[in-house]
Amino acid sequence: MDWVKSTASRPDAGFDFRISASLSPDLLGQCFAVLSLELFDALPQIPEVDRARWRSQIAGTYQAETGYFVEPSLVADELPVRGHNWQYITWQSTMFARSA
Repeated sequence: MDWVKSTASRPDAGFDFRISASLSPDLLGQCFAVLSLELFDALPQIPEVDRARWRSQIAGTYQAETGYFVEPSLVADELPVRGHNWQYITWQSTMFARSA
């Protein structure tokens, strides 16, 4: 669980976790942290107030018009990795958000 702790951020940053210490907190970082805690059966030890905030943060990325969960900082025409298209990114983020 040291990795999860190392990715923690300030709750007022929009999300509580990032993928790595060198990146900004984002949707995927949040999902990976929640899924990691669940994998190691550590979620029950987390206070409900924190888990509720995490659910709210993830749910806040849901786009009702598309049905996808999308990282708020991403723009379809400005993807950081040119090898991925918008559909791949939105499906990936939606899969992790639904799982978390």
